[in-house]
Amino acid sequence: MSEIASATGGKHHYPNGIDMGEGNLRFPQIITVSTDAGRAWFARGWMHMLNYNHEEAAECFKTCTEVDPRCAMAFWGIAYAVSSNYNFPPGFASGFDSIQTALAMITTGKDLDCEYSGLERDLIEALATRSSAETKAAANPAEMNFGNTPELNLSFSDAMARLYDKYTDDLDVAMLYSESLMALNPWAMWVRKDVEATGDAEIVPVNGSTLIVKDVLERAMKLPGGMEHPGILHLYCHLMELSDDPIAAMPAADTLRNNFRHAGHLTHMASHIDIWAGHYKAALDTNFTAIAADEATVEQTGVETSFYKGYRIHNVHMAVWAAMFTGQQDVAMEMARKLSAMLSPGDENRQVTGIQFMLQGLIPMAIFWEPYTLVKWHAMIRFGLWDEIIAEPRDEDPALYPTSLTTAHYARGIAFASKGLVAEAEEEQAKYLEGMKNPALVGRMIHNNLIVSDEAPCLFKVGEAMLAGEIEYRKGNLKTAFERLREAVRLDTSLVYDEPWGWMVPSRHALGALLLEQDHIQEATEVFRADLKMYPSNMWGLLGLFQCLDKAGDPETVEVKRRYDEASSTAESKPAATCFCAKVAGATSPTPCPL
Repeated sequence: MSEIASATGGKHHYPNGIDMGEGNLRFPQIITVSTDAGRAWFARGWMHMLNYNHEEAAECFKTCTEVDPRCAMAFWGIAYAVSSNYNFPPGFASGFDSIQTALAMITTGKDLDCEYSGLERDLIEALATRSSAETKAAANPAEMNFGNTPELNLSFSDAMARLYDKYTDDLDVAMLYSESLMALNPWAMWVRKDVEATGDAEIVPVNGSTLIVKDVLERAMKLPGGMEHPGILHLYCHLMELSDDPIAAMPAADTLRNNFRHAGHLTHMASHIDIWAGHYKAALDTNFTAIAADEATVEQTGVETSFYKGYRIHNVHMAVWAAMFTGQQDVAMEMARKLSAMLSPGDENRQVTGIQFMLQGLIPMAIFWEPYTLVKWHAMIRFGLWDEIIAEPRDEDPALYPTSLTTAHYARGIAFASKGLVAEAEEEQAKYLEGMKNPALVGRMIHNNLIVSDEAPCLFKVGEAMLAGEIEYRKGNLKTAFERLREAVRLDTSLVYDEPWGWMVPSRHALGALLLEQDHIQEATEVFRADLKMYPSNMWGLLGLFQCLDKAGDPETVEVKRRYDEASSTAESKPAATCFCAKVAGATSPTPCPL
């Protein structure tokens, strides 16, 4: 199977009609082509690549080679699109064959009556360092080895550093150099140190490459056209979202959302910054636009089961999370149902829409996709839909839907506990703990976070502590209850960075609500202040802080109430507490007693 076929399943796509903004990109206009059609297809592929739809990019570059066999950069594009990237370090193929073709073309360019530019030659030679015949031969897709290695990625980054020194003012070189560095530490450009329940954490660069990328991108954004370059802005949002100053990327985010509305992932990227700026309504609206853009791409390409489906899932996931923060229950549940519909089993041949899709016929995408089935359960917990949770049909196949089934037991346990039905809650707790042992869960993850793990932070450990705390609280064992809820906060805040955050309902909201219910105002106040450090201006944290300050007679109450009213202005109804597990929100509560 060819590299392009292995990356895309051999499907040949011919998108048309939707202008994603490729007509305004400089790079496709300066490459060497012999036909207008070749340039158009390269531009379309380049735009898809900037939008991180690497499969569709590879197909467009392949079409470029067919309509313009002399376009060496089209072969370079295929190699770049299928090899490692920031979001998927394994890549889809090594790119070795395609880049070797490009190398041969620039060597024999004069024989082809083509004069390739120095930049084209340099880019092709640099990318050739990212693959080798040996690693291609050693590839084993069944083990997520597609012939890309950290050592070769480092060689490529070193080659791009030399090119950046040579073409310092070239925006595309700056972007490619930055991405080559970011691919060395994907989703780990910054390190959070000393994460505590107080919310205090020092965020530092993982190594010197982080600051190099920051300098390169910020310099590029000051160059002519830099603030309109989607690749530069995209990478800057990814870089800064994990930093201690994500709001620095807000101008980049605004340009992406306003200028590239037909490029789903680029539009969506703005919400990565919105969330950490406390702009939850903007994040929701931005993902609505991204969802529509990607659905249009699916319609025009006819491709539903591809790796990019994960990006489409991500948009809907982010919309649910944003709606949870804005208090829009109906919107959150509508998006959660939409997400569930995207996660149907698929056919028995594992080749059509559904979680049984096998990437390249070998890799079960269920390990990446099925965990998103937990989203609807978390959305229902957020809004205290206890009766609905108990009545909700469950995915009963533990081999096909292990995350969904186990999360259902967690949600039902929380629901029963909140209703004061302790025996039923404990029955669900036992099923949850048993479900955590399901071997089908091994390796499953939501983007950066494992569902279960004995060694690393994982989602279901947070749930284990949360559910135990809620049950002990209903039994009147308040000391144990708060110990377990504080443990849940520690585990929650120790999760690997992700957005949406791996644990979608902040655990501090339950801890703070129940502390306040028991008149432990000082600790509850500290909990909500910590929550607002992590999720700025969120309506739930502001509600909790307001209630604490009001109870204490603090003069800050007036300002916090004003902020809460503003933050909750789009909420469908105003909650009575930060968690529907609180008595004031309708839950059953034990008699107050000291810790």
